[in-house]
Amino acid sequence: MSHSQSFLASFICLGNKAGNITQTVSELKDFVKKLNSLPEMTRHINLAQHLSTFTSKPSFLGRLDMEHTIVESESYDISFEYIEEMIHKQEPLSSVLRLLILFSVTNSGLPKRHYDYLRREILHSYGFEHMGTLNNLEKAGFFRKQEMRSNWLTVKRALRLVVEDTDTANPNDISYVFSGYAPLSVRLIQQAIRSGW
Repeated sequence: MSHSQSFLASFICLGNKAGNITQTVSELKDFVKKLNSLPEMTRHINLAQHLSTFTSKPSFLGRLDMEHTIVESESYDISFEYIEEMIHKQEPLSSVLRLLILFSVTNSGLPKRHYDYLRREILHSYGFEHMGTLNNLEKAGFFRKQEMRSNWLTVKRALRLVVEDTDTANPNDISYVFSGYAPLSVRLIQQAIRSGW
């Protein structure tokens, strides 16, 4: 389930509970203004309205789709080309690095040829002052050369990090909040609790 579908499902659920409210953020905001007794609801609606200005942009939706592609290990080549295109378009470096780190971590690093190429392209596009950033990411193990085969698929399956069938009517898994992806940190804590740690 995509982020926008999850967001829409939340509004539909709220609409049904509130008595058949239309599903636009503006109309929901007007409905809450009439209630006046729920200031925290107004705060949430204002936040949702503010966030929807960002989450409805094609650039955000494109990055979100690419995050899913990377996490689900669907296509190495498509992911590599998307990151390469982001660098060439000089999209914000923070956005490029987020995807690059996710790409590197889920692949246990990048083949030397791709690693060297992307590193060189980042330095040419954003400036050599970012060499320290790239070095620090490498030291931390977030952006590195591939030394062994990726174990991401094994980890993903064992910990159920990607959940295909999220029940939107009765959500009972953290993956519902993250559009079908359960954060690794949450799954590790759940495993520790189950094992009596």
